[in-house]
Amino acid sequence: MLNLDEIGKLITEKWDLLAAIIVLLGASGIGGAGYVGWQNHRKAKRIRQLPSGDFPFEVIKPHSPDLLKQIMGGDERNLLADYKIPYQERQPDRNVRQELEAAFAEKNWVLILGKSGLGKTREAAHLAELMNREGWTVLKLADQAGEWLDVPKEFPGEISPDDKLLFFLDDLNRWMYAGNPHEMHPKAGEELARPLREPVQERLPRLLKYFEHQGKLPYVRVIATARDEREPDKPGERSSWEKLQWEKYQPFWQQFYRYQLVEPSAGAIVSLLTECVAAAGLRGVSAEYGQIARRNDGTFRNITLNLDKAQNRGLAVNNQEFSPKLDETWRQRYNALVKRYPLAVYGYDAVELLRTLNLGLTAPMLSATTKRLLPGRGVRRWWQEWQLRPVLHYLVVVEQILEPKDGQIGAKKTGAVDVGRYVPAILQQLDRIAKKYPTHIYPVASEYFDCGNALYWMSRYDYAIQSYDKAVDIKPDYHEAWYNRGVALSALGRNEEAIQSYDKAVDIKPDKHEAWNNRGVALSALGRNEEAIQSYDKAVDIKPDYHEAWNNRGVALSALGRKEEAIQSYDKAVDIKPDYHEAWNNRGNALSALGRKEEAIQSFDQALQIQPDFASAYYNKACCYGLQGTIDLAIATLQQAITLDSDFQEMAKTDPDFDRIRNDDRFRALIGE
Repeated sequence: MLNLDEIGKLITEKWDLLAAIIVLLGASGIGGAGYVGWQNHRKAKRIRQLPSGDFPFEVIKPHSPDLLKQIMGGDERNLLADYKIPYQERQPDRNVRQELEAAFAEKNWVLILGKSGLGKTREAAHLAELMNREGWTVLKLADQAGEWLDVPKEFPGEISPDDKLLFFLDDLNRWMYAGNPHEMHPKAGEELARPLREPVQERLPRLLKYFEHQGKLPYVRVIATARDEREPDKPGERSSWEKLQWEKYQPFWQQFYRYQLVEPSAGAIVSLLTECVAAAGLRGVSAEYGQIARRNDGTFRNITLNLDKAQNRGLAVNNQEFSPKLDETWRQRYNALVKRYPLAVYGYDAVELLRTLNLGLTAPMLSATTKRLLPGRGVRRWWQEWQLRPVLHYLVVVEQILEPKDGQIGAKKTGAVDVGRYVPAILQQLDRIAKKYPTHIYPVASEYFDCGNALYWMSRYDYAIQSYDKAVDIKPDYHEAWYNRGVALSALGRNEEAIQSYDKAVDIKPDKHEAWNNRGVALSALGRNEEAIQSYDKAVDIKPDYHEAWNNRGVALSALGRKEEAIQSYDKAVDIKPDYHEAWNNRGNALSALGRKEEAIQSFDQALQIQPDFASAYYNKACCYGLQGTIDLAIATLQQAITLDSDFQEMAKTDPDFDRIRNDDRFRALIGE
């Protein structure tokens, strides 16, 4: 009998024979059931995740017997699927469902807040099920709704204005965009408006108000969930709370009744364990359930994952086998999965890659992307792809990786994926999907758009432009994509092309003030300041409180020598935004050019009061002191500028503003002469 090493050697030596045998087995139907199931699941996911038209909601009609399954998901063969987990009251003296119903008496929009794994979706889903039984149509925000979450062109045919509509918005954090945490602003001069991804906090109110206006106001309600952790999942990222931007969008959030979900009591955990162990036919040590409840981290999700582990490994549910923290439990689950299916690491990496690029998690994209990540070539690569089929089936059907739970993907132990390496292949895959599903223009164009945004923030401007090009090829009136294409071109210094792109954006949407502003910046970069001022004038005509455009207008006026007009423009900018330190700095420069040094210094001081580490303001203030011949103050202020930014040391060597103090030994020492 051959041992494992001998079998491995034989397989290595006989690749061609092995491949032929597998092909024959596949042709005869042996082992094909799993693949057929995967294919069927791929088809189902396409239908659900790529709806036609521009209505981004799955419609669940009244009295639906499968509402919990449609919302919560899970393999129906799994006795511990999310939708089969019995409902538990969290605290003995409180009824959450009744409290949520009472919240609707105060406001038509209710937001359930709590930490990851607390059971927010479960509470919202059970309330939705109750209302669905009472005749409400539930509208669940579809996966990958993305950029087409907006007012529909016409009232959707799937519903009627006479229907009672309950909008179900789960995990709002993933839809919210709070900008890039590493976004950098220029030191001085004109400001380019960033790539536009209109926040859900602006899109969603328009859509919901549309339905309230079209339908019967008391019968349009919203149930939403969101995480509220103040600490980010990873260093450098925004926290779940920051993504909501509560302060910036107060009018939007104030429309919600804010319901803070409480942790389950020990009794609720014991009841959950007792019922689930019995329902799934598991072995359980009931005497230890109380210990488990006390050790648990306060989440329902950690309990259900531990139950899953017991079911999958044939373990007893007891205190010894229990993992008390959700993040640790996810890691254990991942390690067990990779031990069973080593190729699963590439599936997890594929999900990370797609999410990094803001792309939808669909079965076709997961399959194609995972294959791209596989190592090896030739027959070995083919063999890995063959082995990958049951792995993907397990990841999608059992692990539900296309709808990952909080913390699930973060449990992977491999390092960050080299995104840039795979971008061309990802764009090719999107091309194939676009050709295969020509009627799904909105989601595919949105995929390109989101991918372009992600690539821009990674400074992969060429690839970002390619992605925006694909978006406007599919949807020529996609003004956001034309605009963002202009931003990426500007970042590469291709200002003539950028202007053409901004022109397309304003042709489609004439009131797009950001595009008028950026068009002005591109014109100024080409020395066409008169035209730039006209563009800024358009921007502030559309949005009179657009402080960036007022500042940019001042810069263009200064470049033309029209300093007094420039100061008036800067004054408008700081009237609108008093803490606009860049405009205060630019205002100081204009005043200094007019010989009004004391007023200029006051303006620089105002900038520094707002932004104490603003090196440009220190340098410009030092220039004023230099022109006045005030040696001590000039040197002290220049020292602060150089400490913050060493580039100013080289600049000071030839700056004529320091000619009056250039021979001073302290100045010469400071600039390294």
